[in-house]
Amino acid sequence: MLYEAQTTIYCDNTEVDRYCTSFGIREVKLDTQKGLFLNGHSLKLKGVCIHHDLGCLGAAYHDTAMKRRLQKLKEMGCNSIRFAHNPMAPELLDLCDQMGFLVVDEAFDKWKSLFYEHLYDEWWEKDLEAMLLRDRNHPSVFMWSVGNEVENQGQPSMLKMLEQLVGFCHEKDPTRSVTYALEPHNTPISLREGSIEAKVEHTKQLAQRVDVLGLNYQEQWYEHYRAAMPDMLILGTETFPYYRGKDNRVKGYLLMNPWFDVANHDYVIGQFVWSGIDYLGETSYPSKGWSSGLIDTCGFRKPVSYLQQSLWSNQPVVHIAAFNEHMKSEFNPTWTMHWKSPAMEDHWTFPDYGGKLIRLVTFTNCESVELIVNDELYGERKLVDYPNHLILWELPYTPGKIRAVGRNGNEKVCEHELTTAGTPYALKLEADRTVLPADGHEISHVEVTVIDQHGIIVPNQDVELTFKLHGNGRILGVDNGDLTSDEPYKGNERRTHRGRCLVVVQSGNVAGELLLQASADGGLLGETRLKVEQEYK
Repeated sequence: MLYEAQTTIYCDNTEVDRYCTSFGIREVKLDTQKGLFLNGHSLKLKGVCIHHDLGCLGAAYHDTAMKRRLQKLKEMGCNSIRFAHNPMAPELLDLCDQMGFLVVDEAFDKWKSLFYEHLYDEWWEKDLEAMLLRDRNHPSVFMWSVGNEVENQGQPSMLKMLEQLVGFCHEKDPTRSVTYALEPHNTPISLREGSIEAKVEHTKQLAQRVDVLGLNYQEQWYEHYRAAMPDMLILGTETFPYYRGKDNRVKGYLLMNPWFDVANHDYVIGQFVWSGIDYLGETSYPSKGWSSGLIDTCGFRKPVSYLQQSLWSNQPVVHIAAFNEHMKSEFNPTWTMHWKSPAMEDHWTFPDYGGKLIRLVTFTNCESVELIVNDELYGERKLVDYPNHLILWELPYTPGKIRAVGRNGNEKVCEHELTTAGTPYALKLEADRTVLPADGHEISHVEVTVIDQHGIIVPNQDVELTFKLHGNGRILGVDNGDLTSDEPYKGNERRTHRGRCLVVVQSGNVAGELLLQASADGGLLGETRLKVEQEYK
């Protein structure tokens, strides 16, 4: 529940200023044996890391665009966010307060990297204090983080800086815990390749200086750390979205989602998947950004996001994804491969598999799944037989319909159906908001889909689209989620990617109607209308 505190200043009995502060009342307790409790209830953090950009809209914050993204995360059961790796716009924290997300508020990435040591020495205290004082009234913020994967981990100078930062946080805000995200690679080579005992002793030095041990990609060592530090809670500050490390290899490609290390240990309070949403930067040509998120830059969910939903959500879910070796691969530098999942698509249009076997996975939290192909029962499989939650199937590809039915006992509780698409017939435009204020600021996200004559998305025949907007407004951005595309985000043209793309429309200052039309070669057409209404105060 959110409340509002109103502060009024009077001068000679005359009101001269008034300020309203939103706040919430909640109790966060960290029990060293039982984990995290929120308002007396045990809670696991089902989280993602996010960067600050908004895809085709760039780095400037927009409340409506960010709210749409957070709603997508909510759909999959996400309840917490780690800001990576800097203070975010205060309006984002307002949204997290309103929507019920818990936040790890992070101040820095590196500390003294490259040629900026003098800037760190001059500004760390001012910057950290600014974040702490600005964000401390937000009930969503339950923990501070003072850094991520910094240099010289475990060296005396680094440990001194860590003590300094954590102590400063405790001084300014004694009510919240403080962590730091420890990276497995940024340590001496002798520890990377050495014994687990040496790694544990190294990690203990850092753990002694924080309230919660934040670990990036180190699930295979959780039990070793806990045995050596029986009163230390662990938080997976970054985790892979599909694979898990194994033995002494961070990138071990074990088919076991890191969530199970959270679920199976009371002392592990949660995970933050890297990353929740694709973002710009941290890549190399020809890509423009990081493409291993659960959601792409358009806000479209990827198949792997339903694995996370099956692990996180309390609502029944079942979702079909097909492994497609012919799928156009995204650009993946070798070092990023462990953040990927296998090439998967959630449609049933695979002409390259005619007369061949195709592999499927059904993501579910139901007790069992029935697979039905063209009204013929292919089989039923129980989740208990697949401890990694990857219910795998292999069958001859047959065009038509495929349906997965999730059951608890004998009761059908959910289903997911896919239908083979025909040839492109039209363009379908769907706006998330059909009424906008005439304020020159608000936006509508219009999803554009290539469909066949039955309304089924055509995922394998991408087309060049041209958009025209009539009325007092503008096209603010266009995107298709393909980070290797060299098309500009600003303009009125975009090629579809796997059958769809996104147009962001912004209202003008005049009430009326906006008509967005889309066209492509071959006579493909589509349109949608938005109302723009004058606001009265």
